[in-house]
Amino acid sequence: MKPTISKGLGALTPDTWGQIYAAVQATGASDRTGEDYSKREKRFPARITGNQIATSGRARWHYAWEEVRRNQATAFAVVLPSNYKTGTTSTDFAINLLEIGNTAGSAYSYAHDENLQLTDAEGYFFGPIPNGVIVEMVMRRAEDGSLAFEFSAPNPIAGSCPAEFTSVLDGGEYGAT
Repeated sequence: MKPTISKGLGALTPDTWGQIYAAVQATGASDRTGEDYSKREKRFPARITGNQIATSGRARWHYAWEEVRRNQATAFAVVLPSNYKTGTTSTDFAINLLEIGNTAGSAYSYAHDENLQLTDAEGYFFGPIPNGVIVEMVMRRAEDGSLAFEFSAPNPIAGSCPAEFTSVLDGGEYGAT
């Protein structure tokens, strides 16, 4: 916030104040620790609104999202603020930080095939974060200086046992000798 000086304070005239303020803005304002406020990460709640696989065969997605706010009266409902931020799966998309280490054959160190089916559990697949999930979105600068959107949430594993799977246990006869 720039205070207004309409009359001079000795050598500090309105023009001088404007020059001082412009010089500080050009170098980047910082707090007492020297941290640049313009580079500080910003956090806010967001709702996941869509996803698109980032690379085929890898459990990594680009997520569409919208900024939300809690309804103070109910503490549960979320409402969109009047000037909210959004991202699509192609523009300002978010990534799930927990997916970064996933490879072509492994997600969270669990082996999977090219369809993201667990190799040790037929019928079960890694999935994206579902639409409607509320996450804490973090805005921070990427390595190249561009603005990036990130969150952390565990991916669901969904599926069902194959129809032909049957389990027969023969515990014997109770009391038999």
